[in-house]
Amino acid sequence: LHQGNHAKAQAEIETLEQSVKSNSHDKKLQNRVWETRGVYLCQTGQPEQGLGMLKKAAVASQTNYEQHAWG
Repeated sequence: LHQGNHAKAQAEIETLEQSVKSNSHDKKLQNRVWETRGVYLCQTGQPEQGLGMLKKAAVASQTNYEQHAWG
C-alpha cells in the first residue's frame, strides 16, 4: 500500500484474510486485516467503507492495552 501497488496489495490482503479464517482466535491478525483493508479501500476510492473498517479495528482494540502500551 505504501508503494502504491494496489493490485499486489489486494492479493496480500486476500492472503491475510485466508489466514484469519484458519486462525480465528488470533485477534491481532484480525485487527491487522481490518486496518489494511480499510487503508486499501480509502486509497482506492471507497472512503466510506474504508473508514468503516478502520473504525471496526479501533473499536476492537480499545480494551487491548498491549496495543496501547507506551513502555
